[in-house]
Amino acid sequence: MRCPQERDATTRTEWRRTWRWLCAQDGRHPDTVRVVEDAEVTDTLGLRLGARPAPACVLGHTSAGRTPALLEALLEGGVPVAVWRRGGGAPAVEAPAVGTPAVGAPAVEAPAPPGLPALLAPEAGPGGPAVFALPARVREARRAAAGQQAEGADRLVLLWDDPEDAIDPRPLA
Repeated sequence: MRCPQERDATTRTEWRRTWRWLCAQDGRHPDTVRVVEDAEVTDTLGLRLGARPAPACVLGHTSAGRTPALLEALLEGGVPVAVWRRGGGAPAVEAPAVGTPAVGAPAVEAPAPPGLPALLAPEAGPGGPAVFALPARVREARRAAAGQQAEGADRLVLLWDDPEDAIDPRPLA
């Protein structure tokens, strides 16, 4: 997905600045990736995202109803890379089964399913996945989901809007 027509003159500067910063950091700076939840999607999110070059990538853990507002904030803030689930939410990944605790032992809760950072780069430490590996990781997650019929992973959407890789618009007729 590319959105060059959505980058107006006021956001084009942030978009290019953020992309240059991302390239200079090789996509691996700890501040490069930010997870955004529903509560953070407000009218000021785009302004906050555009205030600095980081984050250059947003992983959206938003509900379906908040996804359009998230996309608007990404474009307003000049964020060139984002991943979210079509239909919203964190990826549906089953948690391992947890056995019944022994009598008198504290109850053990199942761990929460991993979010997009774990799905896209399980070996990544703090800061999440290496951004320049995201196109391949999203493709791998989609293929794995297609082969296993896993719900969610094949519904990933990747926004990859490289200002240096402009495409020429072609007439549809």
